[in-house]
Amino acid sequence: MATRILLFGLEPDVRTLLRRVLTAGGFSVFEAQNVDEAQQLASGADVELFIAGKEIWERRLSERFDKERGAPPSRAAERPGLS
Repeated sequence: MATRILLFGLEPDVRTLLRRVLTAGGFSVFEAQNVDEAQQLASGADVELFIAGKEIWERRLSERFDKERGAPPSRAAERPGLS
């Protein structure tokens, strides 16, 4: 069985390129358009690798930073240097 990879939060051109390269390499590639779809695909398709765009990681790091500081969650786009 081919390794299952989920692409999420990537620029359309990057997502298309990755899908083509990975599919040609024998991988099963899934694409999510939003968070709910990504969660559903990740659990339902038994995804083994998750490739996310920079914005997703920045948001996650921002949330983690807020949690460690004890501050309410904020959005990465509102932070200088993270948008």
